[in-house]
Amino acid sequence: MLAFGLLVMVLLLVMGLGFLGKQADTYRASAQTAAASQALEVAMAGLEDARVKLMKDFKFPPPGEVDQPQYCYTEILRDPGGQAVGSYTVTIDSRWKGPPSSILKIEVWGYWGDPDNPPISSRRVTAEWEEAEFLRGTESLATPVPNPEVGRLMHFQDHGGL
Repeated sequence: MLAFGLLVMVLLLVMGLGFLGKQADTYRASAQTAAASQALEVAMAGLEDARVKLMKDFKFPPPGEVDQPQYCYTEILRDPGGQAVGSYTVTIDSRWKGPPSSILKIEVWGYWGDPDNPPISSRRVTAEWEEAEFLRGTESLATPVPNPEVGRLMHFQDHGGL
């Protein structure tokens, strides 16, 4: 009887440890999901920053060398207390700036965590900035058709996953 009781106690102990291990995995997955969501929000902040700069400054991005079609910048995000909580890196590719495409490709990497350490999570989003003043194919007409999408972000894509 004593051996049977000891066997039942060991079985209950193993089941309890397994349950605790499963809870730890659940908490870890929950923390990773939250960090991935925060990294996505940081990337979206970088995309919005690029959009505002493109809207407000007609010379943005600054012209580079002929063989340098990409412009890249990084900014650090801080909480209200001034502590760095994340950063984003924006790359604007102007290889398709002129006709016939007239778009800028924008890629943003959002990093959640202290920028001085490896990021807790990262996320990449891409979009295209429409630059064509007139609808494609109507430029040669006597009265070209204005493009209603000029100055807007098109083809947004989130390249991350939770």
